[in-house]
Amino acid sequence: MDGLPEMALVESAYILVECIKTGECGNGTVFDFLPKLLALLASSETVTVMRSNGPETYSGPEFKTHILNKIATHRWPQRQVVRLATVLREAELTVPQTRAILLKIFS
Repeated sequence: MDGLPEMALVESAYILVECIKTGECGNGTVFDFLPKLLALLASSETVTVMRSNGPETYSGPEFKTHILNKIATHRWPQRQVVRLATVLREAELTVPQTRAILLKIFS
């Protein structure tokens, strides 16, 4: 995963968000690489996302927060809540990021 181009990492992050949004996550093993993916993206100086109206640029930590916020705003598939919580526990999160995830888990 370390050698993947930035665009592949960005696309992977959005695929995971879409998986959560649609509830089509299979057995949830797809989430196992989420901590590594978030760490790689957060370590990037900049992350560029191609939008229909042009590129949008984030710092690595901003993009990580953006993805975590998207994850926290969607309803999690009921059978994946424990797995997502466990996987996100392994990710290095800031206090606000942790708060958002905990609010999601306990709401």
